[in-house]
Amino acid sequence: MDDRPDGIRDRLLLAEFAEAWSHYRHVETTRQQYLSLFFGLLVGVSGFLATLAARVDLHDSLAIAGLAGLFWTLSVFSAPLFANTRKMGRVLHGYEATMWFVRETPTGTISLRSRNG
Repeated sequence: MDDRPDGIRDRLLLAEFAEAWSHYRHVETTRQQYLSLFFGLLVGVSGFLATLAARVDLHDSLAIAGLAGLFWTLSVFSAPLFANTRKMGRVLHGYEATMWFVRETPTGTISLRSRNG
């Protein structure tokens, strides 16, 4: 085992990179699952509402109110999902900055900025 300061630093940087990469992949997978769930629900509910709208007399105000209520419910449930997905993007940016920091450290260019920022 290399106990020189450079060897210890390299092991620590490698461990930090592995940890950031693991978290990055986990958050990205979770975000993809959320989006898949939302898209599946959206297609299912849209198909249900289209079938329901085709069978309902659109001159009936109760039927229109029911359809509007179902659309409202869909939007209420999708808002937190959208907000959570947006927050995950910020988390991913933090892990990306950590990985770029580790990548740039051995070359002597120490910067907490990501390659895009």
